[in-house]
Order: sequence, then structure tokens, then C-alpha cells
Amino acid sequence: MEQAEPRIRVVVVDPGRPPEVREVDNTVEAAQEIVGGYVAFLHLERGVKLVMNEDATRSNTRFSPNRWVGNDLIRGPFFISKEHKVPGTGIMVSLSDEEVAFYMQRFAEVPDFAR
Repeated sequence: MEQAEPRIRVVVVDPGRPPEVREVDNTVEAAQEIVGGYVAFLHLERGVKLVMNEDATRSNTRFSPNRWVGNDLIRGPFFISKEHKVPGTGIMVSLSDEEVAFYMQRFAEVPDFAR
């Protein structure tokens, strides 16, 4: 099995703030630290996934509203990463330059409810 990258480049989106590019440890613990607890995934396009807190789509959560993704209001911080080319391995990989640019633009607008 292929080894995971020790650090990956992701786009982090915090409530009330524009997105930012970060290089983070490629561990469950690092992901949990960013999202504030246990992680859940929302699959986007082309192997890209949104990594969020498991309570991020619940209305009674302690997290502030962040961004709409489709019909889901995501609450609290989240980040965008890419799944390994072999789905289901649990290995995350860095976003490409093009993916970083795309998601920085996609989440650039800070909604009024998040200010």
C-alpha cells in the first residue's frame, strides 16, 4: 500500500473569515483539531472532500454557521482535501494548484450570517 503524505496542502474555511491555504499534518488528530472534534466527510467532485465536524450539519450544534454547500448549511470550521486515487483507503493527499484556486474562489464570499 502506498504511504500517505506526512503533510498535506488544504483549504481551511473558518466561520466569518475568508478561506486560507494551510499545510497540515496528515493525521486524524490534526483533522480533529481543525474541525473541533470527530470528523465527517462530504464528498464533493473529482475525489475532493469537505472534512467537517460530525455535528456540522445539525442545527442544534454549538458551531456558528459557516457556508452553504449545496443544500447543506455547514457549521463550524471545515477544510477541503483530496482523497487518495484509491477510494476507501482513508488516505488524504494535497490539493493541486488548480484545486486550491477553485476552492479559494468558491468559498471566498463570507455570508452575512457568519459575520
